[in-house]
Amino acid sequence: MDKKLLTKEELAGATGVAESTIGLYLKKGLITQPEIVSNYKGRKGRIGLYDPACVNRIRKIKELTEDPNNYTLEAIKKQFDEEGRNPLQKELTNILAEILKTSWDRRYNKEEINVLSKGMYIAVSTGSSSELIMENLEELKKIKERVEKEK
Repeated sequence: MDKKLLTKEELAGATGVAESTIGLYLKKGLITQPEIVSNYKGRKGRIGLYDPACVNRIRKIKELTEDPNNYTLEAIKKQFDEEGRNPLQKELTNILAEILKTSWDRRYNKEEINVLSKGMYIAVSTGSSSELIMENLEELKKIKERVEKEK
């Protein structure tokens, strides 16, 4: 292990939040899943070890939930998801939005529907390769050009 992983107790101590709150953040997908190990430092049974990056993430969550704007955990999750997206996914999302906004009443052929569907999936998926995103971007740009010509 290169980094010093933290137990839930250590994570709670480092962030000033209750262990139950850490469990809630984990359940909501706001922090990464712990690495499960057996017999850690002489403890019997399995224990979850958290990445040290969770400390900053939890501090940010705490800061946002204490903000006068009253950020909900759902809004924070959406913000974190957006920050973690590949910039190409953002471009892909923008092109999809343009196509659908400017041609909402247009009938698409089966090929175009497949490209649009694939694009929507890639836009929201984490871990999509840049190559896959670029390939779909090119296909979407072609559809966008056809839609613009039809106007």
